[in-house]
Amino acid sequence: MSTAAATRITYAGNGSTTAFAALFRVDAATGVGVSLRTDADLTITVPVLNTDYTVALDSSGLPTVTFTTAPAAGVTVILYPASSLNQPDTITPGGPQYGDAITASIDNLMANIQVLHDQVGQCIRFANGVAAVTALSGHQAAKDKYLYFNATTGQPEFKDLAVIQADLGMLDADLAAIAALTPSNDDLIQRKAGAWVNRTLAQLWTDLQSILPDALVFAADPDTGLTRSAADTLQAKVGAAVAGQFDANGLTLPLQPAFLAYLSADAANVTGNGTAYALIANTEVYDRNLDYNNATGVFTAPVTGLYDFSGAVRLLAAGAATSVLVELVTSNRTYNVAEFAGGAVDISTNLTVPWAVNGADMDAADTAFVRITVTGEGADTTDIDGAPAPVTFFSGRLAA
Repeated sequence: MSTAAATRITYAGNGSTTAFAALFRVDAATGVGVSLRTDADLTITVPVLNTDYTVALDSSGLPTVTFTTAPAAGVTVILYPASSLNQPDTITPGGPQYGDAITASIDNLMANIQVLHDQVGQCIRFANGVAAVTALSGHQAAKDKYLYFNATTGQPEFKDLAVIQADLGMLDADLAAIAALTPSNDDLIQRKAGAWVNRTLAQLWTDLQSILPDALVFAADPDTGLTRSAADTLQAKVGAAVAGQFDANGLTLPLQPAFLAYLSADAANVTGNGTAYALIANTEVYDRNLDYNNATGVFTAPVTGLYDFSGAVRLLAAGAATSVLVELVTSNRTYNVAEFAGGAVDISTNLTVPWAVNGADMDAADTAFVRITVTGEGADTTDIDGAPAPVTFFSGRLAA
């Protein structure tokens, strides 16, 4: 028979086809090499003859490989010549030169050439026309080495990885220094004084304490953060304003709404005949953030929250009065904080009425003021006592 020129053949599996023809001739089933390649990850598996597949030869020696289970889609079938390299026929000098014997011998020789051709096809090869390739050293010289093509000559060589990295400029001095360290458990690698060292957490904390800045702020909002404003004093700033301060005296909140104001002079004849009088505590002791208006007696909540209010009202002689009502009036509701009626109390001389409301719910921009109503005198003849000290006063603060 004549030997076909084709060698390695590939087919794409489809999950149904089981028979695949090889285009090279062999003299036995073992002369066909079979591999399966998974296309997704290029994994190669080798099926077993007469278990996973069988080989049938036609009259001319062309094989057909038939799989027990059809190769799936995404699997490539690879068929290649794998005959053993041999020359079984002997042509003796002076013997009969029968054509069949000569053809069989040449066919076997071609089969051997096809096997070698296929194997060489799987090797790294230089293109025709390049300079002669220098032979590599023996296998002992190849141990633990990498195949490397010289950057100047292009010739293959065996080299250590470190030498190759140096040739390619891949070595990094910092990486080499880090690799040489021997850190203990929980150590961290730190660049210190121009060198790489392994440091314990305690050592790193000492370093951090020595370089901790006097201000910790946000890059996108540099006037907001924590500031060491003085010795033993830590301030929390918002928009450059001190919202809170910790020092030896504890915590203070400079922006916390709080006020205290009192009536500095008598408010004469303001109620007595059922007239509701809005107290104007006109003199401020303090007013953080200026939320209290001492001209109107009205407090305006800067933020939504729960507010505590307290105070006292001192009424001057109103002996004919039949009732006294003191109220805290807020935007959300009115609190009846003190009430006397039906002769329950004698106000023929003076009467001081203390009061308090805790946790008044207020929204931002809500208002609060004190309202006093005295009835039964027939005319507005009741005075509210004012003095150079908080006798009649109004106080409040944000509680939560």
